[in-house]
Amino acid sequence: MRSGGRSLDVRCHRVVSLADADSIVAVIRGIDHLVIACGDPDAAAAELESSLGLACTGGGRHEGLGTFNRIAWLADGSYLELIGVEDRDAALQHPVGAAVVATIDASRGGLATYALLDDGIERTVAGLQAAGSSIGPVVHGSRRRDD
Repeated sequence: MRSGGRSLDVRCHRVVSLADADSIVAVIRGIDHLVIACGDPDAAAAELESSLGLACTGGGRHEGLGTFNRIAWLADGSYLELIGVEDRDAALQHPVGAAVVATIDASRGGLATYALLDDGIERTVAGLQAAGSSIGPVVHGSRRRDD
């Protein structure tokens, strides 16, 4: 089912077609960040810097979610989140952590998921759910920095 020739690619690479895709796409402004699963985010950060000159920040821990990260900021304000797992059981209980674990298990790392910039996230999620998507509620994330 496609409307106006548009479909939305939503979390973990599932395609969702919507009757009102045009109105939802209008609030998505771009990519906020890409979540790159890594066995060792510190080693991945060092490799990014040595091979591409892209420096990473210190990152932090996602409290209670079993994951930790390093951040590589890009010129447009988006970023690469190099994310590793410190508690597999905890990570498997949350969508992003589960995607990271699955990516590391399948291919030792790579693109696990992504986040889009959206000016009306609650409205977008409600529209997706009304159209039959199994997308969960909006969850605001944060990390605890060691510094």
